[in-house]
Amino acid sequence: MYTDLHCHILPGLDDGAPDLEAALTMAEHAAASGISRVVATPHHGGAYENEAPAVREAVELLQQALDRRGIALTVLPGHEIRVYDRLLDDLLDGRLCTLGGSRYLLLELPGGRVPGGFAELLHELGVRGIVPILAHPERSSEIQRRPELLREWMDGGLLLQVTAGALTGDYGRRMQAFSLSLCRANAVHFLASDAHDVVVRKWHLADAYALAARKVGPEQVAAYRANADYVARDEVIVPALPARNMSLSRALWPWPFNIRVKG
Repeated sequence: MYTDLHCHILPGLDDGAPDLEAALTMAEHAAASGISRVVATPHHGGAYENEAPAVREAVELLQQALDRRGIALTVLPGHEIRVYDRLLDDLLDGRLCTLGGSRYLLLELPGGRVPGGFAELLHELGVRGIVPILAHPERSSEIQRRPELLREWMDGGLLLQVTAGALTGDYGRRMQAFSLSLCRANAVHFLASDAHDVVVRKWHLADAYALAARKVGPEQVAAYRANADYVARDEVIVPALPARNMSLSRALWPWPFNIRVKG
């Protein structure tokens, strides 16, 4: 059974499930695909606010509906936070949700671009014991042009989450190739669905794990699955030193990234 750290299942909060019935249908598909636990990550920033109290209330109501329907899925609160100027202040004021109440915070770049001061934000989060996770780096044209940016951020403690559908090729060959390059570089810590519905932006997680097992190796897939569980349990993921003499795709940097976990 899988843990999915990124989905838009909460009804009516963003561009994900529009109502409770749609959310329950998404939940049924998730459970049928082997997912037993999800972190609901409605958007925060841009067109959506969704402050933490509203997210936690929506999670509680959805969990009650799931239990009544007999759907074996556990839902935890979270956010997908578009980076903005007051992010750190709002986090400290309790307006933002970490993933399942853990030390891990899911971020996305605004419009795929890297905002000024992003590296400084990552540093300030780390000082406060918050571990940032960057959602779908494969979508950013700026990162595709300058993948060396990831090296600097990962040196500072950033973890990377690739979208399952990108890895399976649902978003095009270029994004798939870049996603695979990141995986082969051992630069990816999580796969997540970023599911919004059951038609277009589906769960895809089992398919992505199967493809990654063939293309990258079962050990890497085991690490992705374990890391998601570690986040849900608020356990520490410690980046290990890079292996020596590991050459990567020409689109990336000659610097692999492995992880190990302490209890």
